[in-house]
Amino acid sequence: MFRANEIEVFSNCVLRDGQGKLFIAQDYVKELVFDSHGLAPVFDGDDSQFGWMYVDRNGRVVVTAVPSPDNWAEEFSDGFVRTVINKKYGFANRQGKIVIQAKYDGAFPFEHGHAVVCIVCRETCVMSDHPKANSDADCEHHIMMGGDWFKINKAGHVVARVPR
Repeated sequence: MFRANEIEVFSNCVLRDGQGKLFIAQDYVKELVFDSHGLAPVFDGDDSQFGWMYVDRNGRVVVTAVPSPDNWAEEFSDGFVRTVINKKYGFANRQGKIVIQAKYDGAFPFEHGHAVVCIVCRETCVMSDHPKANSDADCEHHIMMGGDWFKINKAGHVVARVPR
């Protein structure tokens, strides 16, 4: 688990209860820094299925599979955060409800009530100026290319086609 003030790693901090729900042990919860909505970002380095996630003050995992632009959990924007499940993007709210299913090949965060999403687009490496960068794994910057792009509202309905 990573803490917000300084990066500190704790092994095996994400656990499952009897019903299979994820939670963080209270010893770790008291070390977290929570936002004004009572959520804190946590990274599960032991299980790449979950990666970055948000937990509440009780240690209950609210949202999993949060992308990490710039090596940190994506923040909520317009009340939503992107999730990536099976390489598809969707959106969850602060209560952990998936409000827009993970069905897009690419998505940008919500802004002013809308998000731009794409279908059949692909992530492509922007050439790195690092001399040893010879594979996509070494790539520091990516862009989304190709496909069909749309603007969606918070209900997930397409409101406009976005020319590319």
